[in-house]
Amino acid sequence: MSGISLTYRTRNPRADLLRENVCDLKTGSNRIAFAEVMDRDVLDALSDQSPDRHLGNNVEFYTALVMDGIVLPRDLFPPKFAMVRVIGWCGHNRGMSVHCLTALPN
Repeated sequence: MSGISLTYRTRNPRADLLRENVCDLKTGSNRIAFAEVMDRDVLDALSDQSPDRHLGNNVEFYTALVMDGIVLPRDLFPPKFAMVRVIGWCGHNRGMSVHCLTALPN
């Protein structure tokens, strides 16, 4: 399950939107039901382990579920993730060059 071990320090609003889409896609998929249980259980365990840090699943966790829910062929998952990642990197690079940054501010 892509994204289960990767977390953001704050809740990503895009992940919330994708999670809503996953809920709309419930078509009896055991994967979606399993992922919902894993989402809750893993985040509860992380919260118990590090109560001072709020951790949430990244966008890819829910993106994978949406792609599974719309029955996108699995062999298209990796190139889809790669394309979106490259677009994001290009956007960050463009933003940094516009502001003459050599690294993202903390």
